[in-house]
Amino acid sequence: MFRYDRGRTGCYGFVVPTGVEGENGATPSLTRISSIYPNPFNPSTRIAFDLRTRGRVEVAVYDVSGRKVAVLAAGVMEAGRHEAAWHGRTLSGGVAASGVYFCTLRADGVVETKKMVLLR
Repeated sequence: MFRYDRGRTGCYGFVVPTGVEGENGATPSLTRISSIYPNPFNPSTRIAFDLRTRGRVEVAVYDVSGRKVAVLAAGVMEAGRHEAAWHGRTLSGGVAASGVYFCTLRADGVVETKKMVLLR
């Protein structure tokens, strides 16, 4: 009955970050994480981030001890607003435990980190 409803079956795939249209196609003035929604979250959250210029980008999730838990985006991206999703999975594919995590954006010489909470 819920075969294709990923929220109910718990089956999530890797989500490729996508470009999101900005206001009148304007390029953002800052490279930053613009929002993490919902936060706290269960089972997934979306991270929206702005890139001022085209360049190499990494969006990763770390636990409170500083270990890298997941990489949500890595590579060269165009300037503009982008979005990535984290479904609470680790690099090895396991389920991440409830707790506090940090989302870090590295791009354009900028490193920005924001806190997020996973509640299972």
